[in-house]
Amino acid sequence: MKALPLKVWIGVVVVVAVMVGLKLGGPGKGAVVGEVGEREQDAVVVEVDGRLREKVSELSGPDVGALIEKWETSGTFEEWEVCAAGLAQADSVESVGALIQGIFETADWGVRGKLAEHLRAVSNPEVLQVLLGALKMDFGRGSPVVGEICDAISRMAQPDTVAALEALHWGASGQGVESHRILRAVAGIRNPAARRALGKLARNETVAEGLRLAAGEALAAIEAGKR
Repeated sequence: MKALPLKVWIGVVVVVAVMVGLKLGGPGKGAVVGEVGEREQDAVVVEVDGRLREKVSELSGPDVGALIEKWETSGTFEEWEVCAAGLAQADSVESVGALIQGIFETADWGVRGKLAEHLRAVSNPEVLQVLLGALKMDFGRGSPVVGEICDAISRMAQPDTVAALEALHWGASGQGVESHRILRAVAGIRNPAARRALGKLARNETVAEGLRLAAGEALAAIEAGKR
């Protein structure tokens, strides 16, 4: 789970201060607080504390463990889609890994494609390791899931992502389907951060021609985008 923003912790301190003031402010001034007054103060404290809990829960992001458990016990597309959206929003290695696995284990191809669309919300480069591993999974020829995975990789690709795709392509020699996925991911890279690595790959005479061409295509697109 992601660390809470500073403003949340500031809010916690402020609310705690308010709670202490409610408890001590009256007697500190010499006022006589009756039983009714104490109950009213306690009610305010409970209300404020409840709102604080809701805000902390909202800003700290989805509960990945709960979403995974809910996915495993759900049986409808609507339930799975809620879980898929939450896992993508969490944007962590664990959550995106669970999302990929959940899609893979879904039998209906149409549902698979719809759930995979939530990968468009992923933006954390740390999850690239999960997405690269997903290129080896068999989602079926022509599956839209593969397209969503490749697009996510291309969108976030870093220099080491280019190197990883090169290694994957070498390891997939003779496996046409997997090689095609890798070439698609390379050709679709649009992140300027990967520009130098793409240029190096495009000039590397020791790799397959298709890989060099894919790198060149991506590089040309990035350069065109800068104009």
